[in-house]
Amino acid sequence: MKRNWLGALLQGNVPFAPKYGFLIVVCLVLLLLWLGRPVSAFVIQDVTEGSTIYAHVIDDSLSISHRYIHSVEKCPIIEKFEVRKEGIELTESWNCSFGAGIAYDEGSGSGSIQDGYYVIENIGKKMSELYVSPASFSDHTMTIDDETIALSEKYPYHTLQLTIQELSRLELWLK
Repeated sequence: MKRNWLGALLQGNVPFAPKYGFLIVVCLVLLLLWLGRPVSAFVIQDVTEGSTIYAHVIDDSLSISHRYIHSVEKCPIIEKFEVRKEGIELTESWNCSFGAGIAYDEGSGSGSIQDGYYVIENIGKKMSELYVSPASFSDHTMTIDDETIALSEKYPYHTLQLTIQELSRLELWLK
């Protein structure tokens, strides 16, 4: 004789839920609906390996600091971003000099000198994606809120893509 487990659960004829079968089914359905609901997430993908290395739900915004040693000037560069559901925005750039290979768009942001850096604030450059390629010699790190990822140590010479993606909570959890 084949048993109808859903029917037994709804009637409360299973040992673990004698009177709560319907409530358990409703809770499971609500959980599945919640897990399937799409959310905006900040995602870092290793394009070289085809894997996701970081994913985080964007509630309001995330603060990101991207730091590396410039290959020509041999001094630290710090770029600060705000990540929102609409995209990634470059807000500040801290440069040790304006020498070879250090870009600057005239009229973008306001400048000052702080702690030995040329600081450009209020840049406001918006983008939908950003690519970085850490090298082993560049001491490349990315700090997202309070979590720092050592990109040069873990992903030297890989191409990393930073994007905003719509993912279900289940997809986000599995990444």
